Amino acid sequence: MIEEFNSLWVEKYRPQSLDEMIMCEDTREKVKQFAAEGIIPHIFLCSRPGQGKTTLAKVIAYHLLNADVLYLNASENNNVDTVRDTIADFARTMPTPGKDIKIVILDEIDGFASDKAQKLLRGLMEEAADNTRFILTANYRNKVIEAIRSRCLTLDINPSAKEVLKKCLYICKMEGVKGVDQAKMQALLSMVKRMFPDVRSIIKTLQASVNKNGELVIKDYTNNQEFLQEVVNLILGDDSRKLRDYVIDHEPAFNGDYHFLLSDLYHFIIDKEDLSDNLKPLWTIKLAEFISKFQSVVDPELNASACLFTLQIIAKQKR
Repeated sequence: MIEEFNSLWVEKYRPQSLDEMIMCEDTREKVKQFAAEGIIPHIFLCSRPGQGKTTLAKVIAYHLLNADVLYLNASENNNVDTVRDTIADFARTMPTPGKDIKIVILDEIDGFASDKAQKLLRGLMEEAADNTRFILTANYRNKVIEAIRSRCLTLDINPSAKEVLKKCLYICKMEGVKGVDQAKMQALLSMVKRMFPDVRSIIKTLQASVNKNGELVIKDYTNNQEFLQEVVNLILGDDSRKLRDYVIDHEPAFNGDYHFLLSDLYHFIIDKEDLSDNLKPLWTIKLAEFISKFQSVVDPELNASACLFTLQIIAKQKR
């Protein structure tokens, strides 16, 4: 199992130092300053999934500072007792001999079950400020109460697409991937642009695009207009089963990523001149609604199918 985990490129090439992070230089310099001074404020990292929030939090806590560290996934440990017991017991005591500070990493704090837990955390952040700092990560800023956000320095990671592409090429070189010619470079670039800024998904897709012979067979996603046109044709039709079967049979057209199927469909329909202007806003609203659900659904294909069927119902109602 460990060998299988290490074979995942997203883990194998996870940054272990600040210099390996793909991030904006302003934030990098601020973090370097914290490390040099040995003093950090409470930090709040908020962005879309896959940009490296958790990785940066761990780099700061484990590699840049001489600290005792408590890591908790707040979406899994999201009750009041976690704050009262686990976090409070850790934060209220002095660092162990030889350590300068204590750091609590609360990953996905927007997953806390109630405002009460967050309010208790706010009080604890003040009470333990002499020897403990908190690094909080979140996907949704509005789910973290203002009283906590105001006590933190917000840092933006903001990776650049150019640096992500360089990372992909570096991984290909290290893994001995064959067939990275000019055409594949263009396909790789289109994939990065399409999935940016989700670096994690980009690296996962890169690994999935290498065949058993070690050759890069990545698809150029700029050429899937014919597939999207047929999806729209089927949505405008009456056969829901045919629509679902067509999408499943053509998963390679979107690399089996149903989140990006819906995203690509939005960009396709919004520019489609022969599609009714009455449908475009209604379809856009529903696409946005179902895309937002990908963060929590167990079955992405089911979520995408429900969205496509909903678009089909809307089209029927507007005939």
